Amino acid sequence: MDNIIKGKKFILYVMLILVFLLAVTASLGYIIDPNLYYRPSKFDTYYSEAYTTAGLMKNYPAEAAIIGSSMMQNTDLELVKKTLGVEAVKYTRSGMTVDEIAMLVDRATSLEKNQVNTFIINVDSTMFNNEKSSPYTKYPQYLYDDSLINDMKYVIGFETWTKFIPFMLIYNASNRLDNPVFNKLTGIFSNSTDMKRMGDWSQGTAFGEDIVINKYENNAEAVSEQNADGMFDRMKTRFESDLYPVIQKNDDRQFIFLLPPYSALYWYEAERKGYVNILFEFKKYMVARLSQLNNVVVYDYQDYEGIVDLNHYKDTTHYIPAFNDMMIKSLSDSTYRINEDNVDQRINQLKDRITAFKTNEAAWLNET
Repeated sequence: MDNIIKGKKFILYVMLILVFLLAVTASLGYIIDPNLYYRPSKFDTYYSEAYTTAGLMKNYPAEAAIIGSSMMQNTDLELVKKTLGVEAVKYTRSGMTVDEIAMLVDRATSLEKNQVNTFIINVDSTMFNNEKSSPYTKYPQYLYDDSLINDMKYVIGFETWTKFIPFMLIYNASNRLDNPVFNKLTGIFSNSTDMKRMGDWSQGTAFGEDIVINKYENNAEAVSEQNADGMFDRMKTRFESDLYPVIQKNDDRQFIFLLPPYSALYWYEAERKGYVNILFEFKKYMVARLSQLNNVVVYDYQDYEGIVDLNHYKDTTHYIPAFNDMMIKSLSDSTYRINEDNVDQRINQLKDRITAFKTNEAAWLNET
């Protein structure tokens, strides 16, 4: 009997110790708050697109948000401020899906503290050809809802305690020590602790025609395969069900959609694989639908003159930061604006660019 009582007491003590440790861990997680979820940080932290974006939505006083894929990750936020006269923040992620865009807009517009009234969104048309997916595959849902209970996943979470808090403590300690080794360490991760450069992949990236051609010929970093069977109807359905409603619902916010300047080689490949005309057809449909909304403008850079020069790219789609700058600067005028009245003209101009590219690069494209 005594052994049973002792056993029960032991279990009780263990449980109390575990509860105490969890409470301490959770309290420290809340206080340190490496992803700025509860408050702005006074210390340098690791800016993670998937994790820190939730905190930026709640606690960063931006008036404009850049939303999109790797096509927008190199956007210069200081240039946005200079061009549009507003503070901006990036809600970006490589390979962003339409479901993620809708979730991010929904979340931002539902937060009382969020001051964003202008969303600048890049549209990768082929994302509408993908099957519907959960936006929380990459984004932790417990940071993008209003539940306080599941915040425990953050304050005692694996990522929080094995990545973000250790990085925050080591980086800030290193930053305060004048030592060559620590100076090198902080230098390596300086971009990761700069909110304005969150997601920026341009530093150290090589661009050039030889690089692009080599990747293309070796099928490296190639454009993902597209299922052309029923492609237009699938894209139209995804647009109508997953993107259009969130724009229509937030008619008190401005939406600026950007169609990015993929290389002419991208369009050549789409033509070769038989779905380029589907992309043109969907572009006309999307522009027509968006033109019906008073809170939306669309800027089209797909026929930009620079797309024929592969020296501006690292593969068939990813371009030099100067192209990001060009797009932001253009928002101050209507040069690249597209609507129902000029969409056919712009598509024809893109077709001319593709034709010129095929003529100029005929030798290695085997178009002779």
